[in-house]
This record gives sequence, C-alpha cells and structure tokens, in this order.
Amino acid sequence: MPEESSGVERELSGGTDHPPAFPESQLALPTSFGAIYLGESFPAYLSMTNDSAREAARDVVIKAELQTSTQRFILIDTADSPTPVMPPQALTEYLIKHEVKELGVHVLVCSVQYTAKQLGTTGQSRDERRSFRKFYKFQVLNPLAVKTKVNSRLDARVFLEVQVQNITQDPMCLEKLNLDPAGPFAVRDLNIRLDPAEAVQGPQSQASESESGSESEEDSSPDSPVAHIFGDTNFLLPGDVRQYLYLLHPKDDLSVANALTSNALGKLDIVWRFSFGETGRLQTSQLTRRVPVADAIQVITRRVQDDVQVERPFTIDLRIFNRTDAPMKLQLSAVKAKMGAVLMRGQASRALGEVRPQGDVECTLEFLPLAPGLHTVSGVRVSDYISGESRDIEVAEVFVTMGPTLTGEGDEDGWGGEGGMMMGQSRSGLGGELDDTRLMGHMPSGSGDHHGWSQVGGGFTKRRLTLTRPTLSDPEDEV
Repeated sequence: MPEESSGVERELSGGTDHPPAFPESQLALPTSFGAIYLGESFPAYLSMTNDSAREAARDVVIKAELQTSTQRFILIDTADSPTPVMPPQALTEYLIKHEVKELGVHVLVCSVQYTAKQLGTTGQSRDERRSFRKFYKFQVLNPLAVKTKVNSRLDARVFLEVQVQNITQDPMCLEKLNLDPAGPFAVRDLNIRLDPAEAVQGPQSQASESESGSESEEDSSPDSPVAHIFGDTNFLLPGDVRQYLYLLHPKDDLSVANALTSNALGKLDIVWRFSFGETGRLQTSQLTRRVPVADAIQVITRRVQDDVQVERPFTIDLRIFNRTDAPMKLQLSAVKAKMGAVLMRGQASRALGEVRPQGDVECTLEFLPLAPGLHTVSGVRVSDYISGESRDIEVAEVFVTMGPTLTGEGDEDGWGGEGGMMMGQSRSGLGGELDDTRLMGHMPSGSGDHHGWSQVGGGFTKRRLTLTRPTLSDPEDEV
C-alpha cells in the first residue's frame, strides 16, 4: 500500500499541496462550480497523480460519468485498458468534453480503482483493491428565450415571427440564426436591409394582399451580398431582445397541397458566442402551427396596378382556387351594397367556367376609384353554380391619389371616346344590382358626349356635373 493516498484522490478532493504562488481557489475544483448554459460544451481536465514516495499503484482504472435526471453519459472509462503501473509521483491526464443538451441539475461522477500493497498482521504484504468516488454538481440553464408567432395565409404562405432574448447574466454575440424549413416549405429571410432605390419603390411595386394573401413576392435572392438588419455583429446585452421575420412558402407547385395542411414549419438553428469566446449552439424542436381551415373557394390577389388615380380605371389580377374534391362551375359578380368608393367597371357578372378539383382559374377585374385616399376594394362575390357555395371577398386595399387635373377633352380611360361609358353611369352601364347607380363627378365632353348627354343603348342619359367630392346618388333620368 502506498504510504500516501493516491494523487487522484488528492486532486479530485481539492488538495492544497501546491506552491504558494497558486491560490487554492483557482486550482481546487469545488463541489459545485456554478452554471453552464444549454447548448454549450462542458470541458473538464482530470489529473490523476500517485503521490506516494515509494509505492507504485497498479491496474489503475478511472471512470468519469455525467448524470442527468433522465440519462447517463460515459465520458471516460479505462476498465478495458487499465494503467498497469503508476510509479510514485507519476501523472496521468485526461481531457473530456461534452455538449450539454438537457436542462437541470447535472452531476459529474469521477471514480478511481487501483491495486495497492496492504501489510498484513504477520508482516507479509498482500494486494488490496481500493476505490473512491467524487461528485460535482452543476446547473444547466437556458441561455435564450425563444418565442414565435405564426401568420398563415390561405395561399399556403406562412409568415413566422421569431423573438430571441438573452436571459443570461453575460453579454453574447449571436453568430447565426437560421430557419431550417420543414418538408413542403422553402424559406425566405426577410431580415435584410433593402437597397435605398428598392426601398423607395418597393411599396408601390408590391401587390396589395387580400385576406387570403398575395403571390407578388418571389423567392428570388439577389446575387450581391445583402446587409443584415442588425449588422455584422449582432451583440446582445443581458435582457436584450431581437426579432426576426421569415417567409415560408411552398418550394414548388407540387408542394402546395402539403404546405396547406402541414402543421410542421421547421427548426431554428442558433449559434452564439460569449465574451471569452465560449460558443454555444441550440436547435429548437419542430416549430408547429394550427393549420387554418381552408374555404371551399379561395381567392388570391396576384397583382394590383401600381399607380391608382381618382376617377381613372385600374386593374387587379385574381386567382381563384377550388379547394374541394369536386368540380365547380364558378361565376364572379358585383355586389353594390358592399362597394365603397371603388366601383367595379364593366359587366356586373361573368362566368369563369368549370374549375377542376384543387384547380384554379385566373381573371382580371377593372375598377374605378371615386375619391382619393386609402380604400378597400370590396363587393366581389364568387359563386359555384353546382354546389351553391358562394363567398364575398375584399380584393385589396389601394391608395388612390388625385393625379393630374382633368380637362374637358375626351380620353381613352373611359371618360370620352365612344359613348363615354362608365359602370354605374347609366341604367345599362352595369346591370343587375347596379341598375340605378349614378356617378356624380367631373364628366368632360368628348366624342359621343354633347352638352353632358351620352347616347346609351339607343337612348340618352344625362350626366350631372359637380365640383364637389364624388359621391353615389340616384338622380332621376332626364329624357
């Protein structure tokens, strides 16, 4: 038996046999050494020394095990290849590293077994197997608080808001935050700074979104590098919050049906670094959502004309989907009672034809704004002749400007020209529910317009002129 206890035991128990220049608090491992954050790597250095001056230790085995509330991880185990002989004052070192993936209390258990000489009562020595064990506890805490908010669009696009907060007591630098999308989705990172020219014209060039979304955004990433909204160094002090926005959309046409019904969105991959260079990495569990209930008829606003001026017709492109497993025979019509300051121009109703199950059809509608400002384009109804299903939709929101001052000359936007016709100007202008609608507004004369009269369908209808804000009225016809 060695005259002094094994150096392993001295080292793990926090022995004080060190030069005075090295304070014990820096060299001895306490029974509890603070907190480690989830996603960090837990490093440890184990030193095993035979402090005996004369006796060697034989068949030395060391085992290091990390225990959590649910699992055990073997970090070192030399049972299969023990150290045959450790001479007096010999030293053996081990480095261990483990990525922490579970919250709560962790216990590092270090155990040593060795054979030493034991002096018997008769003065003869015999081999004796000895062992000892040490425990070290530490707490694993969450470094980040992650919150999400989901906005599902009926065209299978999903806007995902992610909020990340540093809940540690130390500053950190977020080196990476990526969204790994689930199967049917592709992802577009919206956390970039736009080019100044693009930022100015962007709002005008983007199509307004209806209640069921818009298809105006394409998954096109610029070839040139783009600047992140938080800069190259995303530095977070304790308690700081960063908010990110991602757009998930079907990766191809074949994935649309799966994207509409998938509740899995993807996983967040986060990498950070503390002030002394320690890195950590977390991947969240699968982010999920509540799948929205799909309507039998869905309408998507694909494009809105960029420049919308008062009393000037503009167009909106729509795509209408049949989300059922049966064919539909669709009709689109105008509903006067639900229209505001923007009226539909042209026919009061039109047949869109038969649409196959899970199919779609496209159409273009023309509207006429009567007043400047921000207006909702509504009063459009889509009906199915076969099932009787119908749906009233708000097509878009448009900002109407005054535009250039109108003159008395006829133009090609529907004011003058042949007949000077506008929807709602006469009894035959729209038909159906809008038979008695009239427009009060500036009506310049032109071809087919004599002293405020316009020939319509073999008769004449007089347009009333006023300098006030355009409104809807029902004046009696003058013949």
